[in-house]
Amino acid sequence: MEHAGKKTAENKTNGPQETPDQGARSALDRLDEHSFQSLESQNQQQYGAGGKAGAGLARLASMGFEFFGVLLIFGLIGHWLDDQFGWHGIATITALLVAFIGEMYLQIKAILRKNKK
Repeated sequence: MEHAGKKTAENKTNGPQETPDQGARSALDRLDEHSFQSLESQNQQQYGAGGKAGAGLARLASMGFEFFGVLLIFGLIGHWLDDQFGWHGIATITALLVAFIGEMYLQIKAILRKNKK
C-alpha cells in the first residue's frame, strides 16, 4: 500500500509513459544517435569499411572555411560600397546578412542531401 496515495504514470496497455520533458530528452538522444550513425555510415561509404578517422572533421572544417570565406568577401564588398557612397555601414551589414542567410541555406541543403544518401 505504499503507492496508494501517489499517482503513477503507468498505463496498463502501454507501460510507463514519458513526461513531456523525458520525451524531449529521449527524442534529442535519438536524433543525436541518428546523426552520429549517418555521419559514420557516410564516411564508410566514401572511404570504404576502414574509413578515415578525420573524414567527418575534414568535411566540417571545409564547410566552416567556405562559410567564413563567403562572409569575408561579402563583408569586404559591403565595406568598399560604404566607403564609395558614404552609407555609414548600411552596405556592410546588408551584405553580411545576405551572405549569412545564403550560406546557411546552402549548408543546410548540403547536409540534408548528404544525410539522404
